[in-house]
Amino acid sequence: MEQINNNELAVREMSYYDKDTVAGIIAKVRLMASTPSETPEAVIDSQDTTWAATIAAQLYIAMYKGDVRACNLILDRIDGKQVREIEIKTTPIEVRTVKLVDATKLPDSSDIIQLSSDLTPRDYQLPILEAFDNGIKRFCIVQTRRSGKTWLIWRLMIREAIKKKANYLYVFNSEKQLKESIWEAIDNNGVNFIDYVPKELVASIEQGDFRITLKNGSTIRLMLGSNPDNLVGGNPYGIVLDEYATLNPNTIQLLTPILSTNKGWLVVTGTPRGDNHYKKLYDSAVKNEHWYTHSISAAQTGTFTKEELQILRQESIDFYGNEAYFQQEYMVSWISPNSGSVFGELTNMMINKGHFKRFKYDKEYPVYTAWDIGNADHTVIIFFQIDKLQDIKVIDMIEASRVNGGVEYFVQEVAKKPYAIQQHFLPFDSEYHKGARNETYVGELKKLGVRNFKVLKRVNETADKLNFLRTEFKRLYIDAHLDRLVECLRGMEYEWNAAKQTWSTKPTHKGGYSDVVDALCYMAQASREIDGSGKQPYTGNKLGRARTTPGLYGFGSRSRTNGQGYNF
Repeated sequence: MEQINNNELAVREMSYYDKDTVAGIIAKVRLMASTPSETPEAVIDSQDTTWAATIAAQLYIAMYKGDVRACNLILDRIDGKQVREIEIKTTPIEVRTVKLVDATKLPDSSDIIQLSSDLTPRDYQLPILEAFDNGIKRFCIVQTRRSGKTWLIWRLMIREAIKKKANYLYVFNSEKQLKESIWEAIDNNGVNFIDYVPKELVASIEQGDFRITLKNGSTIRLMLGSNPDNLVGGNPYGIVLDEYATLNPNTIQLLTPILSTNKGWLVVTGTPRGDNHYKKLYDSAVKNEHWYTHSISAAQTGTFTKEELQILRQESIDFYGNEAYFQQEYMVSWISPNSGSVFGELTNMMINKGHFKRFKYDKEYPVYTAWDIGNADHTVIIFFQIDKLQDIKVIDMIEASRVNGGVEYFVQEVAKKPYAIQQHFLPFDSEYHKGARNETYVGELKKLGVRNFKVLKRVNETADKLNFLRTEFKRLYIDAHLDRLVECLRGMEYEWNAAKQTWSTKPTHKGGYSDVVDALCYMAQASREIDGSGKQPYTGNKLGRARTTPGLYGFGSRSRTNGQGYNF
């Protein structure tokens, strides 16, 4: 019989019927495919020495090795038995639907499924697949550039979509990244990533929606994580969060309840971006027996020589002015701030000087708040004091999505804090941006009885707003329980201008850091309007000045006159 290329899978047909024996073979092969820890040889030597078990084990060995000729010889032995379809792994990340047919003839070209070559995972990837096949449902994978992590996880998702009818999501930060990583990606052998899905199993491909539907009903969809609320529909069973450091940190909190209910799986992958939510997740996962963690640098994969790594390091220095990019992208270092980090180095200096520590709220000095009011994104409120030395002490914060409620929700949250609020500082756009009730934020606050606020002046240039905060680092202190602030200060980076090969002057919104940093910028701007005693001078604000005596909820209570207002 003619030898068939090992990268091709013969589809053959038989016309005999013995359903019970055939069902036994199918069951055995599927069992071994789902429990690779039990080797085919072990099955043959086990107490179950039935003909079906032996043939199934031999067939599994042949298919696993990709030896089509051996597979055909085994099929020749199945005389008088009908085998319609078997799902079987021929490599640790492949599941092929095999139709076994008439052994007396060779298949024609229409009966052969063409498969790409180089299907074997790299040695350091095998433990990930073994953990997955052993039932682990949560993965945090930190790998260097060019380690093949996207290739591996994409193949894994395809494998699982073929095995189990369900919805699968692969989440990216941007459409550009989505296309470059998978949808338009081509491997070293010239094969498109989306063609890893066998055409025979594809029902449809929707280019505009980045969705692949399989004939078994499974869907594989590539989506953007810019709005995490859009990800929760469709009951996803398998989810991959790509470059998690650039995604909204609340993404996992929204998806975890779904996966806990349907017993699905989650893979979080990427390279470091400093000490942020990705680092927290990794540190937590290392200590959690239900998670599998994997970290490997470019020096450990064998992909690069020492000379090539030195060249990459020097290129990082030449392009960005430091080696931070090289350290985080190739050496998977959590320590280096982003090469384009806006406040990374200043934040590290602040911490090294002991300005990130626990300190008590000083009742001798009033508390101020600075608001960054979100519409589609988060609202952040910073609570701060200015002491007699003119040091800015950040003592508390609120960060929440507007899905939790409108302005009244945040007013209620502020009311729960145990502080006497002297003044609220609002961003310039609060006078004309409208909330869910088609009312400006200032208008909503007035209706709620809030009077002690001031709208900050508009700053025309983004750089000027950032400089408000940049110049205040020398007197900035942050309470140590507010590690979210440090994460955002380190994580926010400038946009990279690929055409000019330089960093732009405007920060990116990737990672969900900008809302917190904007609130800190407004705090720094507001601090310049507070006098040297730490108290803001009364300027005759027509809205009036609110009482600062703590009320029912700690610092303010509902107005006794109408039961609706809030006196801060």
